[in-house]
Amino acid sequence: MAVTTPDNPDDGLPEITGDVTISGNGSTIRRDPDATESFRIFHVVSGGTLTLKSLMVSGGVSSNFGGGIRNVNASTLNLKSTTLRDNIAVRGAGLSNLSTTAGTATATLVDSLVTRNTAITAGGGIDNQSGGQVTLTNTKVIDNTPDNCAPEGSVPGCTNPTTTIDPPPTQELLPDDDIKDPE
Repeated sequence: MAVTTPDNPDDGLPEITGDVTISGNGSTIRRDPDATESFRIFHVVSGGTLTLKSLMVSGGVSSNFGGGIRNVNASTLNLKSTTLRDNIAVRGAGLSNLSTTAGTATATLVDSLVTRNTAITAGGGIDNQSGGQVTLTNTKVIDNTPDNCAPEGSVPGCTNPTTTIDPPPTQELLPDDDIKDPE
C-alpha cells in the first residue's frame, strides 16, 4: 500500500486513538516516492494502541518527530516481526517515542528490525524522550544515521556505532622507491 497524500498535515494515515492491529503478512506500508508532501506513516496518540505484525513501514518523511512512527503520551506501540526502514525526520526517523505529563509512551519491539533511517539531529533509528519506555526483544537497530538510538542509553540493548577508524599503517620508502627526476 502506498500513501500519496497526508490524512492530516503531518500524518499519512488517521491518528491511532483506539486499539488497532494490522497483520501485514510481509506487506509494506510506505509513502509513495512521488508524493509531493512530507508526512509520517503512523501517529499513535494518547490512549491509542497500535500493533503491527509482519509488516514494513517505509518512506515516511517528517519535518519534526517520527518519520515512520510517532508514539506519544499515554500510548502503546507493539511491533512483532516488523521493519522500520528508509524513513526521514528531524528526530526519531524510524520511531519517535515521547512521554509527557499526559502519560508514558511505551514501545515494544519483538523480532523486528530498525534500519537505514535518517534523522537530521539524533535518533536515526529510535528517539526515546522524556522517560518513554522502549523494550527490544530479539530486535536489531542498525545502520541508522546519525545514530541508532538517542539519547545514548535511553533504549536498553541499543548501541550506537563508534566512529573511530584506525589509521592505515605507515609505510617507509625503501631506497629503491625514491622518486627520481626523469632524464
